[in-house]
Amino acid sequence: MLSFYTVKMQNIFNIHGVRGTAPVCGESYAKYGGFTTCFSVRSDQGYLIIDAGSGIQNLCNALEESDFDLPATILFTHFHVDHIIGLPFFPFLYRENATVQLVAQQGDQGSWEQALLGFMNEPYWPVSLEQVPANVSFIDMVQSSGRVNQMGFEVTTCPLNHTQTCSAYRLELEEFSVVIATDHEPGNELIDKQLIAFAHGADYFICDSQYDLDEFEFFEGHGHAHWKWAAQAAKKAAVGQLLLTHHSPNRSDTEIDAFVEQARTIFPNTVGAAAGMQLEKPTN
Repeated sequence: MLSFYTVKMQNIFNIHGVRGTAPVCGESYAKYGGFTTCFSVRSDQGYLIIDAGSGIQNLCNALEESDFDLPATILFTHFHVDHIIGLPFFPFLYRENATVQLVAQQGDQGSWEQALLGFMNEPYWPVSLEQVPANVSFIDMVQSSGRVNQMGFEVTTCPLNHTQTCSAYRLELEEFSVVIATDHEPGNELIDKQLIAFAHGADYFICDSQYDLDEFEFFEGHGHAHWKWAAQAAKKAAVGQLLLTHHSPNRSDTEIDAFVEQARTIFPNTVGAAAGMQLEKPTN
C-alpha cells in the first residue's frame, strides 16, 4: 500500500529521495522528485535512516523538537557523493544531547570513517564531523546472512555489483519487509543470484533502474541496472511490489513513467519510487 507521508508514524517506511548521481530540480522532475537517495523508518527506539543523500532534508523538514530526543542510525549503502551529500545538513549532528550512529561495511577502498571525516571537513564544510556537538559513533556492519537489530528492526545485508563496495539492505518491519538495492550492475552471475535470493518474498523491492537498455550498453562498468533487469529480478524473486529507483538526473517524469509501463509487461506490480512515498503493510 502506497501513500504520501507524515514522517512521525511508526513502522511506516518513508522514501525521501530516489534520484541518482546528482540532485535536480524543475517541472520535469516534480512527480518523482529531484532529491538523491534517502529512506527512513521510525520506532520507539529511534530513527533508522538508509543513506544520507539530499533527500535527508525532506526528513529533517518534518521533524519536531521532541524528535531529537530519539537516537538516529544511518546505514550507508556506499559512499558516492549522491548518497552522502545531505549528511552535513543532518540536524541531529548539531544537538548536544543527540546520539547518531553511522553504520557501513568496510570495503576495498579504505576506511569509510576516514572518507566521511574528509568529506565533512574543511574546505568542503566549516564544521568537521569530529567537532559536532552530538555523540557520534562509527560502526562496521559485517556482511553476513545473520540479522542485526537496528532500532528494533531486523536488518540483513547483501553485496551489490558496483564500482565500490556497496550493500543492499533488507528490513523486516513489524508487518512487512523492504529490500533496498540502490546501486547494482547486473552481469555478475553470482551476485545477481545472491540479490534475487536475498529479495525473495519481500513485500517491497526498491531496485536500481537508472538506465534504459541502450544506455546500459553504453555505460557498461558504471555500476547501474536498467528497468528490464529490475523487472525480471522482481519476477524471479516473487516480491510483492517493485519500485524502480536511482533515477538518472537526466530522466524526466515522463521518461520514468515509460520505464514503469515497460517494466509492467514483465512484472505488473511495478511503480516508480518517488520522494514522499510511504510503504505500509500490503492490503492484499
